[in-house]
Parts: sequence; C-alpha cells; structure tokens
Amino acid sequence: MRYIEPNYYKKQMTSFALKSVFLVTILIYFTSCTNGFTELSSKDREAGLIKDIEIALSKLKDPASALIKFNALPAHIKIKRDHQILRASIYASLCGQDFLNVTSDLAGAGTLMVNLMAGFPGATTVEADNCTLARDVISAVDPVAANRTLDENLMMAYVSWSTMGSISSAHGDLDDNGIVDGGFDPCLAGTLPDSYAVDLGVSINHMIDSVTAVAAQTGVGGDQLTLLDALCTALGTGAGHFCGVTDPAVLAADAAAIKELRSVVKSDGGIGLAVCPACFCP
Repeated sequence: MRYIEPNYYKKQMTSFALKSVFLVTILIYFTSCTNGFTELSSKDREAGLIKDIEIALSKLKDPASALIKFNALPAHIKIKRDHQILRASIYASLCGQDFLNVTSDLAGAGTLMVNLMAGFPGATTVEADNCTLARDVISAVDPVAANRTLDENLMMAYVSWSTMGSISSAHGDLDDNGIVDGGFDPCLAGTLPDSYAVDLGVSINHMIDSVTAVAAQTGVGGDQLTLLDALCTALGTGAGHFCGVTDPAVLAADAAAIKELRSVVKSDGGIGLAVCPACFCP
C-alpha cells in the first residue's frame, strides 16, 4: 500500500486554491488592462473624429463637408453635449455667420434688424434655415438659458442675431443693397411667411434670455438687450404676445402674437426694419 503522508490532501487542496487565486488574479489584471486600453482607444478615436470635423470647418472652411462628417459620427458621440457647440457652428457657417462681422453689424447706425439684415447680403431662405437649425441645436441642449454654459449662451445669442439678419435679408432685401425693399411689407404672409415670422420672434426671445444669462460675465449685446427689454416690458407677455416665447410651436399657434411681432418688425423703435415709424398690422 502506498504511504500517504499526513495532511497530504490538505496540502494538495491548499496548493490548488493558491494556483486558482493566482490564475484569477492574472485574468482580472489582463482583463482590466484590456478594458483600459479599449477605453483609451475609444477616446482617442472620438478625439480624432472631432478634430477632423474641426479642421474641415475652421481650417478648410468647408462646413458642408464638416456636416457630412458630423452626421456620420456614431450616435453615442453625436449626441454628447460637449459636441453641440461644434454642431451649431457648422450650421451657423452654412448660414453665413461670422462672429466678427455680426459684432460689427450690431454697432451699425441703423436699427437692430436693419443692421443685421445688411450683414447678410444675398442671404437665401436655405441659409436662414441653417441659422434656425443652429439656434435649435443649442435650444435642444437645454431650452432654459440659466441652465446653459457661458459658451452655449454666447453661441445662442449670435445664432439668434444671425437668424434675424438672414431672414430679414432673404425676404426684405432682395436686391442686396442693405436697404429694405419698397415692396416689402412684414404684415403680409406673402412677403414674410408665418414660419419665418415665428423664427424671428423665437430668435428675439432666445437672444434676450441668453444675453441676460451672461450679462454678469460679458458685455456682449448689452445695448440690444436694453432695447428689447424695454419693448417687452411695454408689450407684456402671455397669450397674444410674442415676448418670452421660445417654443416655435407655441408662437405659431398664437395668431395675435404673430401679428404683434409683425408690427414690431415693420416699425422703427430702434429694433425693426423701420418701414414706418410706428406700424400696426391689421
């Protein structure tokens, strides 16, 4: 009979247990390394994709290509909040926005909307629609300005101004001379369709909210904010008024508010297109 030393089986079990623990430890180590490398690789890939889009937009001045690249991003990357300013910038570029030019336009001698209109000569409804898309991208991040970052609100303010300028130009300055066309009447849906009147109103309100939210950090748009605040104080808010409405669907459903807005666009008051000093659409 084979001699079996005392505690033989106990020693064998202990050895097996130690080997198992060792193998599991090695497995966990390499698995965690693999996950770490995978995560790092994923982040590097995302950074590379975003950099490629930024180059197309800023260096190559090719927003159409940048939009194609952005739309091709994996869904989980495309929806990240960090990338929404880039997305809005692409649409803003497609609408003809230039931050320095818009800033210069605001300092012009005319009314707010006349200055912005002159800053978008030759604008088309396609370009105006891209401005609206840029605005809506930032609104989708959070519709409440107080919940957005400084950069998000600055982007919202500028794309709102650009929306106002491009719509005014596309409909009210067809000969591109920076002067409102004689036949343009903002009261008429035939010259300013309701959908664009709504976009003007929504953009005015987004601009007010965004500039108000960053007033303590930057002086951008201060003079324009003073004018618009005074206007909305005089007009009031609620049903029948366009001030305070940033949801296009809500404004589109309020015929009285749209008529009020059309009157503001037609009038002077330092804001509208100054077709007449104080106009009231029928």
